[in-house]
Amino acid sequence: MLWGIIPADREGSAAPMKHYRILDHATEDGLEGLVSVVGVKYTTSRDVAQKTIDLVFRKLGQVSPLPRTKNTPLWGGDIEYLDLFMNQAIEQESDQLSPEVVRNLVRKYGSAYQEILRYLDENPAWAQVLPNSDVIQAEVIHGVREEMAEKLVDVVFRRTDLGSAGYPGDEPLRLCAQLMARELGWNEAYTEAELRKVVDSYIIRPKTEVVCQP
Repeated sequence: MLWGIIPADREGSAAPMKHYRILDHATEDGLEGLVSVVGVKYTTSRDVAQKTIDLVFRKLGQVSPLPRTKNTPLWGGDIEYLDLFMNQAIEQESDQLSPEVVRNLVRKYGSAYQEILRYLDENPAWAQVLPNSDVIQAEVIHGVREEMAEKLVDVVFRRTDLGSAGYPGDEPLRLCAQLMARELGWNEAYTEAELRKVVDSYIIRPKTEVVCQP
C-alpha cells in the first residue's frame, strides 16, 4: 500500500485534488510575470515541470529547449524489468543477505542498492536489520555520509523509513542513535537529547523512557 499527502481545495472540501494546476497569474489575477504550480503526484512531477517551463518560455517569446529529463532515469531507476532485476539481485547477494533484505533494498534504492552494500566491506555487522523494521544499519551510515543527515530525526523520518509507519520502538531508535553517535562524535548527553526529539515528534507518544546506553 502506498500513501501520502496531497493538496485539497482552499474552500475546505474533503475531496483531495486529483489533477495538477499550472496557474498563469496574468490570466487569473492580472499579475504579469508570475506562474504558480500546484502538484499532486510525485510520479507526474517531471511532466508538470516540463509544461511549466514551456509556459514560461512562451511568455518570454522564446522556444523552450528539449528537456533532457524526459529520457534520464531517476537516481536508482535504471531498471528495465523489475522482477528480473529483483531476482538477479537476490541471487547475487545470497552469500551475505537474505532475500527479504535484498527485496527491501531494491524497493527503496532501486538499481543503486549496491551503494548501500559497499559499507559492508568496512563493517559486515552493518548488514544487520534494526529490530522491528526492514532498515539495515548500513542505511543509517549511508544517510550520514552521503545524504547529509546530522540529526536523528533526519535518519528516522527522512533518510530511511524507520519511523514513517509509527513509533518503531526503543531498541531500534537506540541502535540508530548509537550508529550516528559514532559517526558524528556525539556524547551521551547529546545522543539522549536526539532520542528525546524523535520521541516528542510523535503525536501519540510511547509510554516508555528512551535511554541511550553506551
